[in-house]
Amino acid sequence: MNRPIPTNIFHITAIENLAKIGAVGSIFSKNSLHTQLEPHQSIAHSSIQNRRAHKQVQCAPGGFIHDYVPFYFAPRSPMLFDAPHIGGYAQFFHSLPNREGYEQRLETRQAEFLVHQHVDLNLITRIGVANEAKRNEVAHILAQNGVKLMVDVRSDWYF
Repeated sequence: MNRPIPTNIFHITAIENLAKIGAVGSIFSKNSLHTQLEPHQSIAHSSIQNRRAHKQVQCAPGGFIHDYVPFYFAPRSPMLFDAPHIGGYAQFFHSLPNREGYEQRLETRQAEFLVHQHVDLNLITRIGVANEAKRNEVAHILAQNGVKLMVDVRSDWYF
C-alpha cells in the first residue's frame, strides 16, 4: 500500500471544545490550553496523560509531549480504546519512516504527528463526525464562530 500524498493526519477533540477552538482559530497543545482555552473538555485517559506530561521530545524544538498538538495517521486512534498501557514507548522522527508496509503496522495507529504549540484552523481541511445529528451540531457551532470547514459523516472513523 502506497502512502497517500499528502499524508492524511487526524486530530481528536470533544465537541464541547469546538466553540472555543473556532473563536481563537487554532487547535492548541495541552500546555498552551492553560492560557488559551481553559476550561477544556478532555477525552483522554488521565493515567496516560500524566505520563505524557513528563515525556520529553528528543527532536527540536524539544520540550514535552504536552507542548505539542497530537495528530494521528489513522482515524481510529488508540486513544479511543480503553487501553491504559499505551504510551510507554516513544521514538521520535523528523519524517515518516520509509519502510515497505509501514502503513499496515499496528504502530501506525499509535504513531503521532506532533505540531509544536498550535495549529491554525486554516490548515484543517474537514471535520469527521459519527452521524448526521453530530454533523448538524458541529456545523452549527462552526457557523456561530465564522469557521468554514467541511463536516462529513464518517461513521467508519468511529467504533
